[in-house]
Amino acid sequence: RRFLDFPIQHPKLVDYKLLSQISLTNSVIFCEACHASAIHNNRTPTNSLALCALNQGAAAFFGSTVKSYAVTLKNSEPSGASGID
Repeated sequence: RRFLDFPIQHPKLVDYKLLSQISLTNSVIFCEACHASAIHNNRTPTNSLALCALNQGAAAFFGSTVKSYAVTLKNSEPSGASGID
C-alpha cells in the first residue's frame, strides 16, 4: 500500500526488538502505544518506544500516553494484564 509516493508499512508488533534492528533515519512516527511511549521515570531506549525510535534516527515521535488503555502498577511499570501494554 502507498500514500502519495510513500510506502505505508505497519508490522503487527512494534517493540524494542523490532525498532533496534532498523534504521529510522528521518522517519516521523505516529504511535498509540500508551505506556510504551512514555519517557518519564528513568526510561531508556530499551523500555520506551519513543526513546528507542529517536535513538534509531527518527526525526520525530508522536505518541499518546493517555489515550490508550493499559493497566499499570504503582511503580509505573506495565502489568501485562491488558495485553497491549
